[in-house]
Amino acid sequence: MSEFNFYPDNCVLKRATGTVDAHGDEVFEILYEGECGLQFPSGGATSLQGGILQSYPALIIPATDILLKQNDTILITMDYGRELRGTVEQYDVVAYDDELFGATIWLDSVIDTEE
Repeated sequence: MSEFNFYPDNCVLKRATGTVDAHGDEVFEILYEGECGLQFPSGGATSLQGGILQSYPALIIPATDILLKQNDTILITMDYGRELRGTVEQYDVVAYDDELFGATIWLDSVIDTEE
């Protein structure tokens, strides 16, 4: 039996600095880069319409030391290569002990970057 991987995906959480570079591109501060796990609501309540996911998926990361704000940007590369982009709706951090800790981030405006 194979071992379950709770964080099979990779993600980058970033925040706009309010500045642009010499090329006019928005500059971002990287808040977190690493492993994560994307979870969709159960019961088949997720659909893709016009490239936008019509649900509120949650992202789980094994970090408790970041301070997120609503509308921070999240780039997700799923374990099979699909890429999604979304924004933070709200989040919660749990740090009970050395084995039970992490952050749950509820996402808004998630789009499939392939569309």
